[in-house]
Amino acid sequence: ISEKGKITFPLLNEVSVVGLSPRGVEELIETSLKQQGFLKEPQVSVNVQEFRSQEVAILGEVRSPGKHFMQRSSTIIDLIAEAGGVTSEAGDIIHVLSKQDGRTVKREVDLDAFFDGDISQDININSGDTVVVPRMKVFYVYGEVGSPGSFRLERDMTVMQALSVAGGITDRGTQRGIKVKRRDSNNKLVEVPVVLTDLIEPDDVLYIKESLF
Repeated sequence: ISEKGKITFPLLNEVSVVGLSPRGVEELIETSLKQQGFLKEPQVSVNVQEFRSQEVAILGEVRSPGKHFMQRSSTIIDLIAEAGGVTSEAGDIIHVLSKQDGRTVKREVDLDAFFDGDISQDININSGDTVVVPRMKVFYVYGEVGSPGSFRLERDMTVMQALSVAGGITDRGTQRGIKVKRRDSNNKLVEVPVVLTDLIEPDDVLYIKESLF
């Protein structure tokens, strides 16, 4: 069935089947063949080979972003599989945008919770929904650590855990006076003093200084 709701049938060319059941399509074709004089008593059988009624858009960190046509009663995991799965850069919170009563409603899916066994996260999707898979949140560590660079920000990650992910402080480094460069509410980069038990925020930049002694 085309986007205009039509099918192509021998002798009749294009036939509009919008809103018709399989039996309704059978009756329409039988009547058309009879009225146009092609057959006296036509017998037509229509079977649905595949449902493609749900057009859903998936954007962001999936291998095949764009519009996908899904089977009925599809879920968010079905759609992700249809899109080739998430990339290695994907975050763990997925946003599902739906239109309800003229307004946009956002639902969130926690992939980590789903993979931990919470199947309630695998919500149903509907035709017209837009699914956004954002890029993972990261932080940066530079200076006297074993492996400086950018790293995936896990939930409730502390400064101590961040330093451990970065290979720990080297023999030349010191944990005294650790500071973080962070974006404030005006998106301005400011320097914030922290202790090892403080939580890391997205895009934080930790710098470990060289010890003077």
